Amino acid sequence: MLSSAFLVFAVCIDIFAAAVSLGVKKIKIPLISSTVISFVGSMFLMFSLMLYSAAKGVIPPIAFRVFGGVTLFAMALWCAFGEKRDISADKDKSGSISFKESIGLSFVLSVDALTTGFCFGSDYVLESTILAFIMGLTFMIVGRKIGEKFGDKCKFLRYLSAGTLFVLSITKTIFG
Repeated sequence: MLSSAFLVFAVCIDIFAAAVSLGVKKIKIPLISSTVISFVGSMFLMFSLMLYSAAKGVIPPIAFRVFGGVTLFAMALWCAFGEKRDISADKDKSGSISFKESIGLSFVLSVDALTTGFCFGSDYVLESTILAFIMGLTFMIVGRKIGEKFGDKCKFLRYLSAGTLFVLSITKTIFG
């Protein structure tokens, strides 16, 4: 279960980074929008974990180890050195993320949940899904407040996300 919690943390760290970025810009994220973002992310994770469970009987374990490790390592490099993701989620420039905008943002933030869940896998699908929802919602609320309070001093978060994915890639490759 500890590895599942680490998986959920890795997936939710992007939500946290996005929330901090929005907080820096003083963009409000109403509770309903935060809930939508967290819910969609947890559903993407659940789908990918179920896909992993279905495929693990067909695909040899060594293939998951290698594919998962390489994929997560590539994602870590992209997070650390790739193009900085500009969170321009407030399309209508209202200063708040609307319900409609939260749906779009949730899909952008959930792509890594889909990949990470399938590569890393977990036998705790329901527990991981519930934890992802709770952690995602918490990270969204806390992240925005931190971004609002500390502003541009939060640039290190890009590397926190990359570091988490790097550790996951190593553990996936070594321990499966």
